[in-house]
Amino acid sequence: MPARPLSGAEWGPGAPRKGLDLIVATRCEVCGKGTVTGRNIRSNVSQGWLLRAHKTSRKFKANVRDATIMVQGTPTKIHICTRCLRTRSKTTG
Repeated sequence: MPARPLSGAEWGPGAPRKGLDLIVATRCEVCGKGTVTGRNIRSNVSQGWLLRAHKTSRKFKANVRDATIMVQGTPTKIHICTRCLRTRSKTTG
């Protein structure tokens, strides 16, 4: 049996993609660190002002993980950046 052609709803821009539709937290609930915008500057351009380096906009995303921590004796799941997770493991032993 030949494969049927996909309709526009099955492969278009709004189509569900396996494994790519996960919602990832981008802000730490402990320190508030989140996404910051910045610029990429090409490094292979020299000669001072004669050739200006190409610049493109980009996003710097915080390294946020899901972690279960004990809060007043109850396990609580929070979004925490790896810096806070490391600091917490150093201070709590």
